Amino acid sequence: MTASTVLVRVVRKVFLIIGLASLMVITFILNGLVVSVMWGWFVVPTFGAPVLDLVPAIGIVMMVSFMTHQEDVYEKEDQSMSKVGKKVSYAYFFSDEKCAKIAYAYFLSIAMSQLMLLFGWIVHLFM
Repeated sequence: MTASTVLVRVVRKVFLIIGLASLMVITFILNGLVVSVMWGWFVVPTFGAPVLDLVPAIGIVMMVSFMTHQEDVYEKEDQSMSKVGKKVSYAYFFSDEKCAKIAYAYFLSIAMSQLMLLFGWIVHLFM
């Protein structure tokens, strides 16, 4: 393996990590925005609760995400393994397949937050 090939692989992994971290931050901000806006539409007028600003809403989204996150650390594809399963390796985490799955999950999260905001807006019109 030449030095330029190694450099390209390292740069690719660095950009991948930066890209995934950026997607995670954007997802938290958008989901916090949705929670903050929908809180103002539904909870404040119904219960007289105080307005929820963006930063506390992001914190709530992060806390709920942390508390409800479920990651299967074992591969499901290999059925010939024992019940314990085969641990996901470092190389698998940075493979194109895994990165595509992670990016797709974040894309779905962003799309779902916008869709929830749209549906919340429609319901808000009837209040």
